[in-house]
Amino acid sequence: MTNRQDLIDRITDDIDELVNGATTTETVDRLTHVKGHWRASKARHTVHHPPLLAQLRAATTGSTMTSEDTFRPIPGSKPSARLDAIATLARIDQQSLSWAQVLRSRRRVPLDDRLRGLIGAAVAADVDQLAGRAGLASAVRSWRTAARVVSGIEAPAFAPDVPCPNTDCEKRGSLRVRFDLRVAACVECGAFWDSEHVEQLGRIVAWSAEHLSGPRHWLHDAEGFPLECMECLLTRQEMAERARGRLAATRPVARGA
Repeated sequence: MTNRQDLIDRITDDIDELVNGATTTETVDRLTHVKGHWRASKARHTVHHPPLLAQLRAATTGSTMTSEDTFRPIPGSKPSARLDAIATLARIDQQSLSWAQVLRSRRRVPLDDRLRGLIGAAVAADVDQLAGRAGLASAVRSWRTAARVVSGIEAPAFAPDVPCPNTDCEKRGSLRVRFDLRVAACVECGAFWDSEHVEQLGRIVAWSAEHLSGPRHWLHDAEGFPLECMECLLTRQEMAERARGRLAATRPVARGA
């Protein structure tokens, strides 16, 4: 079980990447010319990545943000990427406002300051408010992952035409996958998959693309006659039942009922 301090550290790191950016250091090969000879050596190269929120805001305007924190326009940037960025910013804003209210943190401040305030609020929060699928740590990780996924204008996220694996969502075409970062997120419900779980998601996407691409999945027997795939039939029935339940939950209750 993750202890309280680990949760607070994770919340702090995720919010820091959202509002302040991240710094990565890697070892690179370097050749130097010394007295007529080339010598190979190793060098440490440090790169500062702009804040994820700033990258999202740049994506909404069809611009990108370089490591030098400068904006430049992108000719012909994809409208879908801008819409994803707008939706992600709106979700972070709305959900952080709800968390600030729950934890009695600063609400009527700019989004960046509200997120910073959640770090201090997390220190005073109950561990039950931090942990679990509905906890603050999971919410903040969802914001960070979604921001990393949809802010990549130069390397647009892959959007497979399959349902979201979250059974509370199952929206088709809402998944966004960044192969370079090994992360994925649903722009509809906020579910996310980090580097430890993205391969599992990949298997689900591959299965869904084969079995759930149309209203029914047909196979053929040895003589070439069509027969319905029984492997995905139960899954389709369960998804249809959940869809009916979600639709019923959104309908207004009749007066006097």
